[in-house]
Amino acid sequence: MSAPRPLPQLKRVFAGFAVVVALLLFGLTVPAPADAAFPLTVNNTRDEVDTNPGDGSCRTFSGADQCSLRAALQEANASFGHDTIYVLPGVYELEIPTVNDDLDHTGDHDIRGSVTIAKALDAAGQPVAGDAVIDGGFPPENNADAVGLDRLFEIHPTAQRVTFRNLTLQEGWVDGDGAAIQNWSSGVVRVENVELLKNLARGAGGAINNAEPFDYDWLPTDPIPMPPPGRIEIVGSTLSGNGSGAPGAAVNNASSGVVTIDDSTISDNPGQMIPDPLDPEEMIPAPGVYDPISAPISNQTLYGSSCRLEISSSRTSRRTWTSQTKGLRNISVWGGTIR
Repeated sequence: MSAPRPLPQLKRVFAGFAVVVALLLFGLTVPAPADAAFPLTVNNTRDEVDTNPGDGSCRTFSGADQCSLRAALQEANASFGHDTIYVLPGVYELEIPTVNDDLDHTGDHDIRGSVTIAKALDAAGQPVAGDAVIDGGFPPENNADAVGLDRLFEIHPTAQRVTFRNLTLQEGWVDGDGAAIQNWSSGVVRVENVELLKNLARGAGGAINNAEPFDYDWLPTDPIPMPPPGRIEIVGSTLSGNGSGAPGAAVNNASSGVVTIDDSTISDNPGQMIPDPLDPEEMIPAPGVYDPISAPISNQTLYGSSCRLEISSSRTSRRTWTSQTKGLRNISVWGGTIR
């Protein structure tokens, strides 16, 4: 049993409580933490952390006017409501090695709140000229199979609505699922007018994986009830050159959620095959092309519920993996549907 609290300390506690009650009675509120001045504009291509996440200012150690993508996401994660981050043209490479997957300041870009990440707009509200490229960076020296330093984005369950718009997501790499985008959220992830190029996952979903919340590393314990899986909408986008070691070289729906693909192009996932110089009757990947292990698009339910994959007004071409028509594979044993 702990010792009794000294009387003076008790008085201070009751005094503080009385102040809060008085503020509420008179219609006043306790000041909240500073919120960033959204929308934020990313103008620093270096992968640098925010100097003080949650202080309301996107600022890296390069200077007060320098806002990196990682710093902007750290501020967005610390704020309330839906935020918008505009990215100026340039190449934004991952540069900070993974220390812990759940830390925002290392490895992949963690998204923990609702946010739109889009290429910057001009005065007329149109996307500015030039490409805004989010790149996996240089692979670790001790990993010959990696094409980048880490996955590009991990969307955590607390993020309810996430939009990527007018961006290029390329050469993400992960020893797991979803090399460009790994989604754990129960909300809607919209990928609009985005190019997803040359991403490689050793697991499922070379570019995009819609994951099952049951498999998330919940701390300290699993929630009851378990949140439902989310929905991914791919619109007007291009997925090319992506590869995986499990279902879905380009896209995989691992959950009982929904993936829709509309007005998009899925081609060369992973890429061109050429005759083997040592055995011309055998086909092998062309230089720089990943091994063709899975269909470009897969519908996979890991646990007992049906999943859904909807494709409309889209094109699949040069499908290296040809065991299923149209480059699609429905491997759900729980009644998954493709339409």
